[in-house]
Amino acid sequence: MNKERYDILEQSGLGLTKEEYDQGWHWCNEWDGLLVGPSMREAIVCSCNHPVIEAWKETEEAKEMINEMSLDKPLETGYNTPMSNDETIFRTRSEILTNALKDRDDQLEKCGQTIFELRKERDEARRMYCELYAVMHGRTPSYVANSLDWDCVKEDSDAEESH
Repeated sequence: MNKERYDILEQSGLGLTKEEYDQGWHWCNEWDGLLVGPSMREAIVCSCNHPVIEAWKETEEAKEMINEMSLDKPLETGYNTPMSNDETIFRTRSEILTNALKDRDDQLEKCGQTIFELRKERDEARRMYCELYAVMHGRTPSYVANSLDWDCVKEDSDAEESH
């Protein structure tokens, strides 16, 4: 599995080859259908019971990854006791989900800003069209907007005519 193949599968939803599945790649139910494979942080908390992933969780690589993630932010229990593996997995899962939600919120905010800007540009283009058409055909911009059923233009054009 390489980055290009991963991206193709993520975007298309195509099925995995037998070889890819045998390597541990699968559409993880735990991660809402995310494509998960060995060496991914998400695989640590995957509960799909994929045999390759379960075997990978016992490797030094996975244990080191769990340890690194648990050292990122110490669990504040009030005691100086090491965390159990269950606590580490729960904390790791919580951090991954929190980061994923934050990333999704950031993306939605950017999309919202983009949509707002596009609507603003669309409305400006509609206003300009109505004004141009009105001048060319001896109508008012409000009349043109009404005939096209453009609410955003109607309100602005009506407000401009009343001045």
